[in-house]
Amino acid sequence: MMETIELESDYIVLSIPKDTVEVEINATIWKDGATQKVTHKMGLAEVRDAFKDAEMNYIGPDAKFSITGKGLAYLDGLKAD
Repeated sequence: MMETIELESDYIVLSIPKDTVEVEINATIWKDGATQKVTHKMGLAEVRDAFKDAEMNYIGPDAKFSITGKGLAYLDGLKAD
């Protein structure tokens, strides 16, 4: 029988195949002075939510940004103040 424990999480960017329906993460953590192996399984709904979240919130390393004329005028106004 597998024991379920609550662990503090943090986020990473991870590339997975586009048609993924399940992800299993096997990690080794440090807990109570020793290493321990843990597993987390994401089903279809969690995977789809993760894809949506990445699409809405992740900015890739090759992203380029430009400023509009309105934005430039706003910055010029800040410099004048």
